[in-house]
Amino acid sequence: MVKYKNLQGSFQNHIVSQVEWALKNIDKITDEKLRKCIKKRLEENGTIRIRRNPIEDNENPNSHDCYTDPKIGGQNKSFKILGIPSKEIELCVDNLENLNALNSLSDYILHEFAHSCGWDHGQNKGVPFPDGYPNER
Repeated sequence: MVKYKNLQGSFQNHIVSQVEWALKNIDKITDEKLRKCIKKRLEENGTIRIRRNPIEDNENPNSHDCYTDPKIGGQNKSFKILGIPSKEIELCVDNLENLNALNSLSDYILHEFAHSCGWDHGQNKGVPFPDGYPNER
């Protein structure tokens, strides 16, 4: 199953259940190769780093986009220059709570893991938020 970093804390149970929900709804990804890659991330080799707020995470307030941009729900920092996709995604759960978007967490998980599989905004393929934002389904 997927690995977690910084899971302990607020929303722990919700995050785990939304990962399970993402796996159950993997068929919404219409591209077979992409779907298989995302499924592999969820079942075998993916990592989800949870970011809440700098105080709860014991981090510098300016150390990460989750803390400096309240509209970011998650991200995948792939190393595109080197052509190396990162199997780790980050979820900004406090931002999602403030945006009233925690109910869309499974879609954020699918979206960010799609990036880890080489997908990019605008390619659709059934990935939630194909243009990068929830209101652009």
